[in-house]
Amino acid sequence: MATFTVIIPTVGRTTLRYALTSVAPQLRDGDMLHVLRNNDGDYGNRARNDAIARAVTSHLCFLDDDDEWLPDALDKMRAFANEYPDRVGVFRARYDALGDTGTPQSLAQIGTPMLVVPNIPGRVGRFAPVDVSDPLIRPARPGETEADVAAQFSDYEFLRSTLELLGSSPMFVPQVTTVIRPERGRWRTLRYRVASVRRGLARR
Repeated sequence: MATFTVIIPTVGRTTLRYALTSVAPQLRDGDMLHVLRNNDGDYGNRARNDAIARAVTSHLCFLDDDDEWLPDALDKMRAFANEYPDRVGVFRARYDALGDTGTPQSLAQIGTPMLVVPNIPGRVGRFAPVDVSDPLIRPARPGETEADVAAQFSDYEFLRSTLELLGSSPMFVPQVTTVIRPERGRWRTLRYRVASVRRGLARR
């Protein structure tokens, strides 16, 4: 039976309690929950890396402190891990701020809340700044530095390096496990809605 270390970096947002409430009832014997304070301004990179180094379970998964799991999320992820113990699983997420369901189609679109990662010694990548010359990484926006962009795309680097160490590709799982609420402010929610509309128009 697969066991999980659930890793949640936090900057102390009040939404953490909802994230924890969604995770705690789903934990089983052998599972672990690591909640680490993120004071580094690096999108939780160091906190996640520290938790990975401490993990002794068969698998890892990640959640942001303003997102939540659906009630059967860990059961779905555990079933996947039992069937495919050496593969990385990428589950779908519901983006509440957009009224949208995200279906990642490439590494550049994958975010940490949806990943199931086998915890095989020497074959787990790390969250680290990426090479901003990578064509999959977007250029810096006004007011951003290349370091800002690299920090934001660190989950991409974690997945890329893990897959390289495993020598395999990710498996995209159609089941929804996570409710993503990346932005709760009105202006930011509007920005994400506009981005969603643009994506829809681009698909036509």
